[in-house]
Amino acid sequence: MNRFCSIFICVYLLYIGVANYTCAYAFPPELQAHINPIETENQFYEYKLFYENLDSTSAKEDLPHLLKLFAASKALGIDSLAFGYGYDIGDIYYGLDSLTLAFEYAHEAYYYAKNVKDKNEVGHLVNFLGLINSIMGDYESALGYFFESVDIFKKNDERMMVYALGNISEVYYTLKDIDKALEYTKEATVYSKMLEGNDYYYNYGFDCIRLADWNLQKGHIDSANHYLRFSIAMADSIKEDIDYYKEFKFYVHENATKHYIKLENLKKAKEHLEIAETNKLVFLKGNYALLKGEYLFATNQQNELKALMSSVDINQLDSDLIEDWLRLEIKSIEKSGYMDQVGPKYKQLEKLIEEKYSEQRNHFTVIANARYETLKKEEQITLLQKQNEVDRAQIGIYRVRMISIALLFFSVLMILGFLSFYYRKKKQYSILLEQEVSRKTEFLNELNESLSNKNEELKQFNYIIAHDLKEPVRSIVSFSELLKIFRSDEEKVDEYCNMIINSGKQLHTLVNDIQEFQTLDIEESAMEEFEVNSLIEEVQNSLSSFLKEKNATISCGELPKIKSSRAMLFVVFKNLIENGLKYNRSDQPKVEISAQYDTNKWLFNFKDNGIGISKQFYDEVFVMFKRLHNRSSFKGTGIGLALSQKIAKRLNGEISIVHSEEGVGTQFQLSVRS
Repeated sequence: MNRFCSIFICVYLLYIGVANYTCAYAFPPELQAHINPIETENQFYEYKLFYENLDSTSAKEDLPHLLKLFAASKALGIDSLAFGYGYDIGDIYYGLDSLTLAFEYAHEAYYYAKNVKDKNEVGHLVNFLGLINSIMGDYESALGYFFESVDIFKKNDERMMVYALGNISEVYYTLKDIDKALEYTKEATVYSKMLEGNDYYYNYGFDCIRLADWNLQKGHIDSANHYLRFSIAMADSIKEDIDYYKEFKFYVHENATKHYIKLENLKKAKEHLEIAETNKLVFLKGNYALLKGEYLFATNQQNELKALMSSVDINQLDSDLIEDWLRLEIKSIEKSGYMDQVGPKYKQLEKLIEEKYSEQRNHFTVIANARYETLKKEEQITLLQKQNEVDRAQIGIYRVRMISIALLFFSVLMILGFLSFYYRKKKQYSILLEQEVSRKTEFLNELNESLSNKNEELKQFNYIIAHDLKEPVRSIVSFSELLKIFRSDEEKVDEYCNMIINSGKQLHTLVNDIQEFQTLDIEESAMEEFEVNSLIEEVQNSLSSFLKEKNATISCGELPKIKSSRAMLFVVFKNLIENGLKYNRSDQPKVEISAQYDTNKWLFNFKDNGIGISKQFYDEVFVMFKRLHNRSSFKGTGIGLALSQKIAKRLNGEISIVHSEEGVGTQFQLSVRS
């Protein structure tokens, strides 16, 4: 009996040791910091006070503490502080040239902006997001953020209004829309003039720099010289000799040097180059070297320019200066006649540009993937926490049961039975956990893909609003103004009225097409079995007037009976047939329709004798509002094939171009699941 008791006690002690070990190491070490960082508000504010009293010497030292406070403020629902910490982290990563991380944290902070009382701070964050997007080349998103910041600053801060409007004008200048750039810079001057003292000289001076440069681009020499003199006067009005204002003075005289180089007034250019040198700060050495190089090139001082280039290590320049420096080197080599040295420089320039635009293209893909990985990790941590709580509870239950029957010999068997049950349950929980993580991962993948598709559509709609919808509106306004001028000339009145009517019809068609494209995601269509030949008859009836007008024919053999959405396929068949007849210069346009069965799907071929499509445009014809011809040659909005492709994919099929030859015709193929 004593021997049995000893065995029981050993088994029990072994079990207690295993249970305690399991509790202590329920999570892998790399997840410990994420699971138990800061759990209560008291701990949070204690750590916040500890961080604020730290004597850190760099932003890098602050970063780990800010990341911990940011995670805790989100978990505890302290939105105003989550906003501030996210913004600070984004700003630090921006200073470290990690633009992707800067955008990710700043954009996450943006979600907490609604609970921030200081709207001016929100405006600063929104403007910061616009700046990052502008640097990364996503100019449409940048303009969206800048305009949002303008709406905020209009009520709170005239000085930041100048800054935001200046950013908008810079984006339009980059997009080669000089008129828009001038418009928003002039609006910025309204707010610059409201400022006082050095703020007035500084901000109005920068506005004048832009106005001088962009008037010069437009060829308005007198206006450019006028604003240049103003910018120099603003710089001369600031007497304080601090780095902030010396930087401003450098940019003024840098711009003046380039201005006079373009006007071939090299004497004036030299004067301003020398003044720029006196205001050169350490971080402006690269800018000054490039400026001096441009002056030496303009004055044909090849030996001095060669010596300057030998003294500059372009790897030490800011990334935005390297491209301009390489272009200057190429121009200098070409001018010197050493053509054998041009090739390597061009290759270096091409590599730089490719890396730059590759980084821009990957920017938002990287951010989306990083966000997806973060969500997936948080999901796994949450599930692990739940599993750990269940495990702890089960271990406690079994520990109590074992103690309660410790004096009975046969309880050893019962305890072993309970232990076996526990491990089976734990295995079941592990299986369920894996299944749940797999399901959530699949859901997040689908959500991420859907989000990417929606973002692409939104970009296309932004393009429509900025271009296609503006075109008929602009025509209506222009011809309406002409009507006022020539209202006594009946012939011109009739002509302009017709122009206005045509533009209105074009606008109406665009709006209808956009509405039809959008409602496709909302409407559901019933699946039914029907004869495709009867569907062709319906399409012929709907196009009867068009067929007579074009002297066109539609021919088809015996087509199958299929089960699908009759309403949606009507739109697809109509668009494919109408497309083949519309883009057709033949005296007798025709479309031949045939069908073949291939592995659980029907393939419908639409062969026309139209103008054909060059192979390089095969993919572009399915892009929404993408037109390969102007409206004067062929009418239409460019949405037909895009809408048809969207419907086909909705029905688990697709549309492709099988073959096309310019001047001979095109064969489209529609696949439909049987």
